[in-house]
Amino acid sequence: MPTYVCGLKAMEEGVVLALRDIAQQAGLQWDTVGAALKREGRLHLETY
Repeated sequence: MPTYVCGLKAMEEGVVLALRDIAQQAGLQWDTVGAALKREGRLHLETY
């Protein structure tokens, strides 16, 4: 399931940190998971 984030640039860091925390709680490394999600087209960050 893709995750799409659209909003103000200032929101991006908080959203990414929340996703990192969720990944860590699941015992996953966010750097690895986040990169894989982006590579697979499952994470889209569109901020302005």
